[in-house]
Amino acid sequence: MSLISMQSALGLIAVVLSMLGFFYVLNRYKGRFLSSQTGNLSIESQIPLGLRQRLVLVKAREKTFLLVISNDNATVVHSWDD
Repeated sequence: MSLISMQSALGLIAVVLSMLGFFYVLNRYKGRFLSSQTGNLSIESQIPLGLRQRLVLVKAREKTFLLVISNDNATVVHSWDD
């Protein structure tokens, strides 16, 4: 093997190892950054009603909301205090 191809192989190995490390860290900590529960707002449950609508139960501080969500609209069906 020539010197240039050896350097290319080592560079490729370094890039692959760096990517594996990045994806490991991303997978390990994704729950902290990508969770559906942020602060005082959480999605408790959701049920698909069709291709473009779903029924969602959302809790916000001391209130709970039942919403129908579509592509371009969100409607409060019912709300109550906890």
